[in-house]
Amino acid sequence: MSQEKSKVLNFYEDTEERNKEVLRRFQQEVINKKNYSMSVLRQYIKDDIIDHGIPRPGVIDCHAPFADYVGIDGLQQRFEIFSTSFGDAQEEDAYAIADGDHVAMRYVLRGHHTGDFMGLGATNGYFAMNGLEMIRFEDGKMAEHWGVYDMLSMLLQLGFQIIPPSKK
Repeated sequence: MSQEKSKVLNFYEDTEERNKEVLRRFQQEVINKKNYSMSVLRQYIKDDIIDHGIPRPGVIDCHAPFADYVGIDGLQQRFEIFSTSFGDAQEEDAYAIADGDHVAMRYVLRGHHTGDFMGLGATNGYFAMNGLEMIRFEDGKMAEHWGVYDMLSMLLQLGFQIIPPSKK
């Protein structure tokens, strides 16, 4: 292998490892410690981040459009809603892989439902929910986010019932 090609491969390997480490630090320092100050968020997140496909606050309708939070301010708002709803929730990194400027992480979120969430009052019930994240990085900071969460499992664990729609 040429020395130039080796440098390119090392750059990508180093970048991938750096991005995985940034995501793990973010998980510990921001998510688990509920540290949503703008100065801390800016250490990990670009100001113009796009957070794709998040349910709109207060809406429990599978047919309702999902919204993109655009910008770090919108993401900070999302984190504050999350913190109010699940005050003691902790993410446990189960597995992370990187490819170029993208990192995918599977994790388990554990905690109690301590406040209103999407129009559902606090149950104080415990839950453990799987989640998948895909993050695109630019210059060592998060630039785009996609997430998939096992909300049905969480709602059932909290005692909510799923009522099928009536037949028409």
